[in-house]
Amino acid sequence: MPAAFTTVPDVLLALVQLGQTVLPAVHVYDGAPESETDEDEFLSVGFSRDEDDASVDGESVDAGNRTSAETYAVHCILSVATGDSGPAAVADRRARCAQLFGAYASAIRADPSLGGVLVAGARADVASFAWIYGPTQTAGTYAEVEFDIAVQASYLGMP
Repeated sequence: MPAAFTTVPDVLLALVQLGQTVLPAVHVYDGAPESETDEDEFLSVGFSRDEDDASVDGESVDAGNRTSAETYAVHCILSVATGDSGPAAVADRRARCAQLFGAYASAIRADPSLGGVLVAGARADVASFAWIYGPTQTAGTYAEVEFDIAVQASYLGMP
């Protein structure tokens, strides 16, 4: 196996597969959702609604002796919506979003190597997050959490 310069592609795939495993009722996208109105519940791995954000932000540092280290953040969105606009709908969607986010975050915390994709002390952690919720503009209710998965990987072979 050739030396890897970055873990980004493998980590993105592992995060998508983890979402598919841990959140089987949720549509998991590798990148941007096809249409945010088609799915009531979705997880987008490697996606930010901010046009100035990349899917993954980070840096690589030459550690010498033909090795490097990298740190980066994978931007993700977990969204749940309903056509219901009743008084309890916001609280219901917020609770559902918290349940799904908790399951996904717990799975990452339980295995920060992402199934062995990250080795030699490298790890993935749930980092920053932001909650957004309330009525939609089209007679419904939604709740979502935008969050980052922080990755630290060291001692990657240089090409």
